[in-house]
Amino acid sequence: MKVISPFGPKIAKLKFSSQLINKINIEVDRINSNILLAKKLDYSKKLVGQVKQEISLPKSFIKKNLDKIISINIKDFINKTLGKRPKIVKIKNFWVVRQFSNEYNPIHFHDGHISGVGYLKVPNFLDSKKKILKLMELLIS
Repeated sequence: MKVISPFGPKIAKLKFSSQLINKINIEVDRINSNILLAKKLDYSKKLVGQVKQEISLPKSFIKKNLDKIISINIKDFINKTLGKRPKIVKIKNFWVVRQFSNEYNPIHFHDGHISGVGYLKVPNFLDSKKKILKLMELLIS
């Protein structure tokens, strides 16, 4: 994990394994292939984005695949930035935004102490690392 502070709040920059990213993508595809499940896990009513597919990941999936790795990284981030060692990390929400042409997320705020963003599938026209990092900086700011 690399901690950066380009404009005030500190940001953790890290990369999850391709295996973990594949698991999330497979889960999202599984949800999207089941109309009833996709409707049940539709998270778009709780978000501000002008996006058709915003999907809440099931708590069982989060617990099995994400809880440990995210908790470890959040604890590490808090230790590196504040010098504190939290005992518990609670994931309030975890969702995936499938964003396509002409869809957007306006400027908005999240509640909680730490928010994050990750990129699972990136279009070919954003394949350069610099473009992705610039996009991340714009989304986080």
